[in-house]
Amino acid sequence: MEDAGYIMRAADSQPAMGAGTEVYARGLKPAEGTRYGIYHLGDKYIDPENNDTLGYEATYVGEATVQAWGDPQKAVLTSTARDARPGDRFLAESGNGILDLTFPPHRPAGTVNGQIAAVLSGEAQIGQYDVVLLNRGTKAGVDPGTVLGIYRRGGSAKDTVGGGLFSVTLPTERSGTLMVFRSFDNASYAVVMQATREIHVTDVVANP
Repeated sequence: MEDAGYIMRAADSQPAMGAGTEVYARGLKPAEGTRYGIYHLGDKYIDPENNDTLGYEATYVGEATVQAWGDPQKAVLTSTARDARPGDRFLAESGNGILDLTFPPHRPAGTVNGQIAAVLSGEAQIGQYDVVLLNRGTKAGVDPGTVLGIYRRGGSAKDTVGGGLFSVTLPTERSGTLMVFRSFDNASYAVVMQATREIHVTDVVANP
């Protein structure tokens, strides 16, 4: 994304940029072609286990076609899902842009033990059909179609009946089921298929 071309401003200087707006851009390369997807660079995704960067959220804005090369380049926004802004990035389109969803649901081939790193809705509590980011990917054997259980770690509580001097670790409880639909090396996107109790970021995902 740091090397990708970006929107500099609207050609007519208007602040709102939607479908049909002509824009000035910089950093576009003729070798990449004339058709681009436009994305807004969002939040950084952090691995809750070790604070490593898993990646960045890239929100789809729309599509554009280059009209004239030069510096700056001139492009027209052919379609938009949200208003484009200066700084939004151009990524060259490859293929038909359709995500393959023909994979069969399956159990992981090996043992998986990861966590929910983020939820795309931004809500604190996660529910059925929410999309979440996991801190496990293809390197851990997690590929599209992988079905995992969601587990909430048991906290600790004092046994006030038995004396109250010692804390007792409560058991880990199953709270739902998810299925992965997109995998990267060290991260995956998954949809929560079932939620039987509250689900939160940092909850455990493991073999069902």
